[in-house]
Amino acid sequence: VHNEEVRDRLDRAESQIDRLARLVSDLIVVSKLRPAEPLRLGETDVCQLLSEAVKSFSEEQRTEVIVTQLPPERLVGLWDQPKMKDVLCRLLANAVKYGAGRPIEVRLERRGSAAVISVADQGIGIAPEDHARIFERFGHVGSAMNYGGLGLGLWIARTIVEAHAGTLT
Repeated sequence: VHNEEVRDRLDRAESQIDRLARLVSDLIVVSKLRPAEPLRLGETDVCQLLSEAVKSFSEEQRTEVIVTQLPPERLVGLWDQPKMKDVLCRLLANAVKYGAGRPIEVRLERRGSAAVISVADQGIGIAPEDHARIFERFGHVGSAMNYGGLGLGLWIARTIVEAHAGTLT
């Protein structure tokens, strides 16, 4: 057996272990999500939170994430910071999964008293009839065989956003 073949097998095994760990993590999150679960709200600058999430995600995934717009001033609100960071990372992970290896674009803007975050990839796209379904539990756009996952990431993100009285579309 050659060193290259051993390295290739180890890389594939590591990838499968990482995927399984993410699936188990999602199942744990789903089992803990309850409507009555209290949020730990604190003053959070969403500009800073988004910058931190993008930076850590870009380094971890080795994916180009382009932040195209940030408000000129701080954008502060009452959010459960760890949960909202999880939402941002799930949105970025979804964009990486379906983005065909192309850069991901992230925008943050203020609309009245609301913060609006947009995450866009340049991948396969979503048919209009699937827009609502992808945010449901076990919702998939593409084949689970091709993209993996349980279809929980966007549902978890939506549940967290709705707990903050927000919307995810």
